[in-house]
Amino acid sequence: MALKEKALKRLCEKLVRAGIPFCLAGSWMLTQRGLDLPWHSFDVVVDPEQFPEADRVLTRLGMRSAAEQTETHAEIHYHFDGADIQLYSGFPLSDTQYRLSPSPDTVTVLGQEVPLMSPEDWYILLLQTGHSGEAHAMEPFFQTHSFRAAMLSSCLSQYMPHDAPFPIEQ
Repeated sequence: MALKEKALKRLCEKLVRAGIPFCLAGSWMLTQRGLDLPWHSFDVVVDPEQFPEADRVLTRLGMRSAAEQTETHAEIHYHFDGADIQLYSGFPLSDTQYRLSPSPDTVTVLGQEVPLMSPEDWYILLLQTGHSGEAHAMEPFFQTHSFRAAMLSSCLSQYMPHDAPFPIEQ
């Protein structure tokens, strides 16, 4: 995976240089937190007002293909340096707009600090945006790592699971 890690480092350097706050979500983020599952791409999340500039930065790095883009949310796919990237912004939630955490956990990849979305946020976003299969695939993670309610972004707290098949830490 060294080639993909180089692509991730380059991606992060470009976003940081452009002053765009972001975080990594998805399967790669979950493997960084200890869940053993295959990953094939990087899921990058930015706040809605940062989306146009993030899209410009990533478009300069490689091939771009639009997946879904509306006034409230976007998902765009890119491919460069042997890596597939999905850029997400806004998320199609009924009455709220997802915002990045101001102080995310980080990991270091090839000397580059990489901010991570909380697994709790990713789980709720998957459930609320019609990706329940992917969300349920995360449940083994929450059986060994409690669902930390305090780590859930305030904009997602209304979607807190109440009948979850895993422990919830209040």
